Amino acid sequence: MRLPFFEDFASSVDSTRHGVCEVMTASELPIWVNDARAAEFLRSVLRDPEDVEKLAEFVVGFVTTALHSALVTIDGGSASAAVGRVELVDEAGESLGGWLA
Repeated sequence: MRLPFFEDFASSVDSTRHGVCEVMTASELPIWVNDARAAEFLRSVLRDPEDVEKLAEFVVGFVTTALHSALVTIDGGSASAAVGRVELVDEAGESLGGWLA
């Protein structure tokens, strides 16, 4: 379970990069886009493929930071640890906590 857990996180980062590029280059906006107005604006100003890649890297940076922050919080490394902790366990009930640090 531990390896697939982290593979899912890595897949989220890859999906983010792919999603940004898809939004910016598809002939029509994908149905899953939440803010079509913002997406259309970005599409109108970022036409060079190199600029699209820079945007994807920028967004991936935020996603990576958010995922890291979530792992730190789950692992008890944030201020919320004083209130309580969340423990992630696999199907066998074994904690994933030691693998998050």
